[in-house]
Amino acid sequence: MCILKAVATILVLLSLAACGTTQMPLNYTAPATVTRAAGAQPLVDVGQVTLSRHTGREDPVWVGTIRGGYGNPLKALQADVPIDQVVARALRAGLRARGLLAEGAAARRRLTVDVTQFDANQYVRREATVALRLTLHDAESGRQLWADTVRVYEVDGHLFTAAGVFGSVEELHALTTRVLGQAIDQALDNPAFRATLQPDAGATFAGS
Repeated sequence: MCILKAVATILVLLSLAACGTTQMPLNYTAPATVTRAAGAQPLVDVGQVTLSRHTGREDPVWVGTIRGGYGNPLKALQADVPIDQVVARALRAGLRARGLLAEGAAARRRLTVDVTQFDANQYVRREATVALRLTLHDAESGRQLWADTVRVYEVDGHLFTAAGVFGSVEELHALTTRVLGQAIDQALDNPAFRATLQPDAGATFAGS
């Protein structure tokens, strides 16, 4: 009985020590395969980024939670800035890597984004989702040139992944950063999006 009490006490102390919130930056890094498109010109700036996500709507910097077996939150992951700024920063970095970023008055196209989902969780396996609704406008006239929705979901780990108080916030952060990068790459490498950046592009395109 004494041994069981001791073990229970140790587990409680471990749980208390492991609980808490960790704040980490979520930054986009262009993959090594990304190169500037032929004839790429700095035309695009990032305009308004809004948050309509349901999960996390009460906390603008919340990214994800590691939970215990009963769904109780044990560890929380937060971004260093609000999620709308995370997405805007990532898009600008992606545009810059492709030679497409223009800022201020030099921009001829403006990309606006609604973040419809941005969350990560772990019960046993880690999972993360980033969903963006993107619209490209002509900066002068405001006319819509292109719109599309991107959604990336990824799960990693296995049934024996360390979970609960032993779950790793760093690994949940790494997964979320990877999913964010994939969403940015899908959006900016979309052929229809690229077509609107050609000098003679005048039509309105809509993605799937």
